[in-house]
Parts: sequence; C-alpha cells; structure tokens
Amino acid sequence: NGGYAVAADNIGTSFAAPKVSHIVACLATEFPQESCLLYRALVVQSARLPEWTKQSDINLFHAIRTIGYGIPNLDRALWNTENRITLITQGDRKIKARQADIYQVQLPKELRSPGDELEILLEITLSYKAQPRRTRRNRRRYLSTWVDWDCSKRGEDPDYFLNRILKEYDAPENADKGEGIFTWTLGKQKNHKTIKEISRSSGTIQKDWTIVKSYELREAFCIAVVGHEGWNNDPDASVPYSLVVSFEAINANVPVYSPMVQAIVEIEQII
Repeated sequence: NGGYAVAADNIGTSFAAPKVSHIVACLATEFPQESCLLYRALVVQSARLPEWTKQSDINLFHAIRTIGYGIPNLDRALWNTENRITLITQGDRKIKARQADIYQVQLPKELRSPGDELEILLEITLSYKAQPRRTRRNRRRYLSTWVDWDCSKRGEDPDYFLNRILKEYDAPENADKGEGIFTWTLGKQKNHKTIKEISRSSGTIQKDWTIVKSYELREAFCIAVVGHEGWNNDPDASVPYSLVVSFEAINANVPVYSPMVQAIVEIEQII
C-alpha cells in the first residue's frame, strides 16, 4: 500500500518472515519426524493469490512474477476440512537421474459423478533439494540433479505411463508430453497452458493448479516424479523430495474429505 519496504511493523520481508516461520514451526510440531522439504511443500500448497489476480491472465502473470504463489495460510497448511483434503508423501523419498517414481491417486465415485458439474480445485506441489554450484547458465549446469513432475493421460495404465515417461526422458527440457487429463495454469513449457512465459519446472519448488469439472475425472490418475541429470555425473547420486496433492470443492457444501477417506485413498508409491 505504498509503504516503505524497510518497515517491520506491517509490511515487507521483516513482517512476512516471522509469519511464515510460525506456519513452519506449527508444521514441525505436527510432523516432527518429517523433512523440512514437506514443510516447504505444505506452505507453498497453502498459498493463494489475491482475488484481483483472477480478473485477467495479465494480472495473474504479473502476480506470479512478483509475489510468487501468494499468501500462505496456516489452516490450509495444517488441516483438512470437509471440502478439502491434502495427500502427502511421508518419510525420506529419494530419486536418481533417469529414474521415475509413479504415484496413483484413486478418486471415489462421489467426486466423478457424470450428472453433476462440481468444480474441483486440484493443486500439486513438488519440493526437492539438490547441490548447486556457481555457474547458473541453466538448470542442468546449476543443479547436481534436477527433478520435475508430470501427470498421466486420460485412462492411461500406470505401467504404460512409467514406460512412456522413461522413453521420453531425453525429450527437450520443459516439453509437455501431449494432452493430459488436466489443463494446468502454468505447465512445463513456457509457451503453452494458461499463463505464458512462466514454467512450473524452473525451480526446486514446483506448484501448479487447475479447476476441473467432476465429470471430467476418472477412477484414478498417476503422477510421475522424474529425476534428470545435472552437473553431477555420478549414477548413484540422488536427491530427496516431497510431493503434496490437494483436492478442494469450490462449493464449500460439497464433501471431499469423507468420500476419499472412506475409499481409503492416500498417495501410495506403486512402482
């Protein structure tokens, strides 16, 4: 609001840092055995951009470039609600270059009713860390191993999905692998999807989101976390990561949590 960036009372990084630190501290208390990568992923997953960013793609573009994924929220980071559920990977997950971990998300029939036009907000965040070095010419030279994620196509078998992901491993960087189930806001390629000139795969924290009609959902879909070679040529080099997936009904009166819990749904590593 036109104030000084150095103020510590109500604006600026001096004001924001302790607020975010408070959320992280609460996450550490709730999940004491988990990695800080999960805390980081949940903070970003909980973030929302201001309402004015929805007025146009131009507004959204400038908002992402200046304030990132938005303002994090303690409640969304810590808890589920009846109309929102967050699925997480647990423990240390590590991945090597030329390796893919496939996760399958099962969706109960209540969320994919063909007779209803329910709007579901789907958010996915990947958080990982890798060893950097001084040269920053591109991601391959800056990070020891870099990681990104992708989703299966409509009705694609998990085994086929894994084979396709590994077969297309050497495709150009940031290339989308054909039309999938969801139309993502950012996407992997800068000149595609909703917001141009921004790719979700640029950093070690990668979030994307979309709103999908319930009748467009299928019984299950898969998410691949893929490791890529950076400057480290050691074939045994690996990097840790956390993956977070959230489903939220735009209409708060639509239950999401209970049907998924009753179906015993969780993110599980199947390969």
